Amino acid sequence: CIRDRDILELVETAVSQIPEEILPDLPPTKDLPNVPGWHSFEWTIWEIGESIRNLLKKHPSLRKDHELQDAFLAVAVDRRAKRGRQSFFFLLGYKACSRCADGVARQLDDPHVTGHAVKALRKMDVGDFTGQVCGLTDHPTTWIRNEARKYVAKYDPNA
Repeated sequence: CIRDRDILELVETAVSQIPEEILPDLPPTKDLPNVPGWHSFEWTIWEIGESIRNLLKKHPSLRKDHELQDAFLAVAVDRRAKRGRQSFFFLLGYKACSRCADGVARQLDDPHVTGHAVKALRKMDVGDFTGQVCGLTDHPTTWIRNEARKYVAKYDPNA
């Protein structure tokens, strides 16, 4: 049976992959000329978050664990982890995690996770950030723009 301690150990492994300083983005790849490449630590952190997400699917009651939520948020807000932390926003996208909304909202200005933060806030069912999210309804990236519009439509239908 999975325990919160097992998941916390996975989070600690993710944290151990985070570099000591923010590294510059890598040059774009040939396949995606407008998207920077990923550092190996970003992939590793992202994969750990995905592994945790799959564990929480099997044990959804653990989503309510405040210690786990705090650990997920610590990775999600650590900008040194760059895009690797995207999967950690998926871990926070539940009503049970709404206590973490302020930390998530502080990441709305980070281009590595903007859309993930909007989606997590919407899934948390927290409507306190329409002013910040409204500015993203014209975002150049289609899926981020659509997430922002869904959020605004849900919480500020007059906008």
